[in-house]
Amino acid sequence: MESNTPNCTQARHPYVIIIDDDHDDREMLSASLELLGINTKSFDSGEKALFYLQLVTDSSELPILIISDYNMPRMNGQQVLMSIKTNNATKDIPVVLFSTHMPRFVKKPAIHLGALKCYTKPASYLEFNTQVGIFKDLAYSLMPAN
Repeated sequence: MESNTPNCTQARHPYVIIIDDDHDDREMLSASLELLGINTKSFDSGEKALFYLQLVTDSSELPILIISDYNMPRMNGQQVLMSIKTNNATKDIPVVLFSTHMPRFVKKPAIHLGALKCYTKPASYLEFNTQVGIFKDLAYSLMPAN
């Protein structure tokens, strides 16, 4: 588990959880979002992220968005999504799933289970920058108005 600034109410920046078993993908996405003013906390498995979420006692410390890889060992992104959406404390957190391969037969049930969006991981640097920008805009759009 890697940790950065978790409390978006103090920092006035969105706070996002990233779940991905691929170290390089996780680090690259986290670092890119941090450069754009998004606070992140990242986990290498769904189990670790869900355990962390269970420990959060103050709803203001919950993330504004969860970005989860779909293809992970032990617990895949759909299982993570189902756990988040069936927990009263976390059910309202938007979840985005992404994977190197995201066919329609994966997307449709994920959206039905409550995923906000499903994305294919980018294959190029330009696509990666575009996707990071989408995640940044999404995170800021989810910030409560104060």
